[in-house]
Amino acid sequence: MSIIFEYSTLYLIIMYKKNGIILYFDILGYKNIVTQENENEKTFLRRILDNFSTQQCFLNFALSYGESFYKNKRKVFVRAFSDNFLHLYECEDYSKCLNKNQQFVFYHNLKCMIGLASIIQTQFLKSGILTRGSITFGTIYYNHSLIFGESIVRAVDLENGHREPSILIDKTITEKLKKDGFEVEEYCCPFFTHPDSFLDYNELINGVNKWLLSLQSQKINDEKEKEKLLMKINWLLNEMSEYFSFENIKKYNVTDSFKLEIIG
Repeated sequence: MSIIFEYSTLYLIIMYKKNGIILYFDILGYKNIVTQENENEKTFLRRILDNFSTQQCFLNFALSYGESFYKNKRKVFVRAFSDNFLHLYECEDYSKCLNKNQQFVFYHNLKCMIGLASIIQTQFLKSGILTRGSITFGTIYYNHSLIFGESIVRAVDLENGHREPSILIDKTITEKLKKDGFEVEEYCCPFFTHPDSFLDYNELINGVNKWLLSLQSQKINDEKEKEKLLMKINWLLNEMSEYFSFENIKKYNVTDSFKLEIIG
């Protein structure tokens, strides 16, 4: 982390600078939830957002990064606004890694961030909330009231550029790693989670059903909007059924009325 001093005509502005792996994500359907009349759902959502911007956030970092988190807490940066979350873990740019050991440290940090993203998605999904986001690398500038940087714009553009409820990983990172022989995902879902985490397929399906019940209460009549929502959730269900196929699970689809139906 470095400190930048900027002078205006009235006062001294102190900005901090961090370089690192960035996870950015937001909540799908957030606008529909906060504009509806159901106060119980809005209260529930506020509690979820508060939890994930405070204690649960750092617990997730500890679970994903393990001992390196406890030794390097200052490398972690978190900022939340409305339904937008930004997490950063400070590290050296991959292009500046001069040997295999340094490259592996970056790769390890990226895999930990992917695990963190999946853990967060899982926790939100179990609460009946879908998320979408991106992972990239870059520089942020911040102080107690402001955060900005080209890398944030990049992260938001990546998130907006794909429709599925998943976390997209920046190709500028994955292509370099693959070229050097590292295996890395192009995106991650709620079940690409930490190896020590226990995942229950039925629990995830229950979370999907909670999300669908919320959609049913919103009474969405716009056919294009319904089509987009159905595409997102059916994509996720298909990914889930492939991932958990070894457990001989029931496969589901979502009907036009936002209800689960067994298809196999």
